[in-house]
Amino acid sequence: MRIKYIAPGKIEINDKRYRDPVLVSSEGVVFSWEENFHLKREDIAEILKEKPDMLIIAADSDLSSVSPEGQSLLKEKDVILVMDQTNEAINAFNKAKKSNKKILALFPLQELDK
Repeated sequence: MRIKYIAPGKIEINDKRYRDPVLVSSEGVVFSWEENFHLKREDIAEILKEKPDMLIIAADSDLSSVSPEGQSLLKEKDVILVMDQTNEAINAFNKAKKSNKKILALFPLQELDK
């Protein structure tokens, strides 16, 4: 599985284009994400049900953040948190998925030209 950056608000996963927020696993599963992107402890707890080793969050401008309580929970569970611009988050996901770790990546994908 490979993720490609198409344009602001658009990515391609396994030849399928997405414009809506998604949570992607390194195992090839794509989940719709309708939650807030200012992640609180309860949002992180929901994500942790998938038992990731790493959580990558596309954090363009102020669209995404993780509360201090959410960050503490990730540290407590030894989950690596990476927050970066969408293109860099995609690069981090594609690179990290080559390891034997379970990776989850969250992409807000809000179109800028709406």
